[in-house]
Amino acid sequence: MTKENKTDKLFLCNGKAYSEVSTSLYEGSIPVALPEKKAVLSWKGSLIPWKLYCEIVAFFRWTYEDSKSESQCRLAYNEKTREWKAIVLPQKKGTGMTTSEIENHPDKAKMVQDMYKAGFEFAGTFHHHCSAAAFQSGTDTNNEITQTGLHVTVGKIDEPVVDLHSRLVFRGVQYEADLADWIGLPEHLAKVVPLFPAVIRNGINKYYTTHPEKSAFPETWKSSMVEEPETYAGYGAYSGVGRAYEENGYYASGYPGRRYKTFAEHRFAHLINNLDRAELSIPTQLAFEDLLDVMDQHNLDIENLQEAADYFQEMENALLTEQTGMEKEEVTGAKAAGK
Repeated sequence: MTKENKTDKLFLCNGKAYSEVSTSLYEGSIPVALPEKKAVLSWKGSLIPWKLYCEIVAFFRWTYEDSKSESQCRLAYNEKTREWKAIVLPQKKGTGMTTSEIENHPDKAKMVQDMYKAGFEFAGTFHHHCSAAAFQSGTDTNNEITQTGLHVTVGKIDEPVVDLHSRLVFRGVQYEADLADWIGLPEHLAKVVPLFPAVIRNGINKYYTTHPEKSAFPETWKSSMVEEPETYAGYGAYSGVGRAYEENGYYASGYPGRRYKTFAEHRFAHLINNLDRAELSIPTQLAFEDLLDVMDQHNLDIENLQEAADYFQEMENALLTEQTGMEKEEVTGAKAAGK
């Protein structure tokens, strides 16, 4: 009988797992059937303090009330002292349904340097989705996949009960994350709840994370929200704006010469521009539904809506006129050919 020796070393070849094997007659690699198993990753450090979590949500509520826009903060962890802290780096204020740090802001480098000097390292992010539900957008995925740590989206920030979506990233791989494993409970519950059965513990944790307490937050966080210029001329900040449609000669210039009082209005006008580009392929009423959603998200007034309505009506009339003219030319051409 052939004696067989296998090693525990596995490797991949063309997507299949192989193990090294040696018999009295053969030596080499053979495929190995591996069981399907869900990949999980657990956090072994300390929990994010309940007070810090409430401060983060309170800050998000303030930014939404102040500018009806998203905001973000970084999580930092000190492995030696097992401490957590939130860092709000300089970021643009009034950006609507997006958030971005200001990479070249003079304060950012010093804040990051001070964090490292104090023994902390980045360990994740929090950001909110204004009044919308919490989910991980494509932009979130791209931004987070290179940042090891916990990433949390807070939704429905204008409501008493917030919506939450969480995930964990480690070495470029994303895992599911249960916030009960990351966020602590109020001090009076922290020692009692772990004694309860798992189903009760999970219910209590979910209740408290979705019902954060009203809290103060560091005033310095407010100074990291950087005002955009008060007015914006046209769409000059966006590439490709103002180009003519090669198909029909119409220009995607939106409201020529219009100056916008807020960055939200500027983004709103930019969306109109984008819908303009797609107008030949989608019904006007669907475009208006999208516009109404954005109006609601940015809390823009009826004047903006009327301006948008007039804009789309003029465009629609122009398209109908063009189509009617083309039809007339076809009829005229057909009659001429019939003669």
